[in-house]
Amino acid sequence: MSIRILVLEHAPEGTAVDIFDSLADVVLYKEDIDRSGAVAAADRLRTEVRSTDALLAVTPEYNGTSPAALENAIDWTSRPVHKAARNAGASALDDVRLSVPRAGTRFATIHSAHDGEIAGTMPGILATLAAAVPARQELVQESA
Repeated sequence: MSIRILVLEHAPEGTAVDIFDSLADVVLYKEDIDRSGAVAAADRLRTEVRSTDALLAVTPEYNGTSPAALENAIDWTSRPVHKAARNAGASALDDVRLSVPRAGTRFATIHSAHDGEIAGTMPGILATLAAAVPARQELVQESA
């Protein structure tokens, strides 16, 4: 079982979950190639991010920071600034963060999806994320 299966199994009722599996196909961001059609995987990533109400990134930590693939995805979806996938209205919810100490040794003999803390915490994370979507939509409507 993987984390993706936990997400699919524990998504709140009525919540659609789409998984973007092509980060490895998104080349490193360079402004001079940032145009529609130049990098098909980057175009797909931007389309997916634009069409979603919420985004959950599940990623390991490498050398005390997020992996390069995630940083690259953020680069592609946040640039160019005037055409960013979500330039305004995006927010990070501290309540949906799960940090797992000693992951290197903790998951040496068990997959992270089988870890009781992760499996037990995932439904709450997903519920919090899903609950934030209507609040964000109401906020946008109020400010219009």
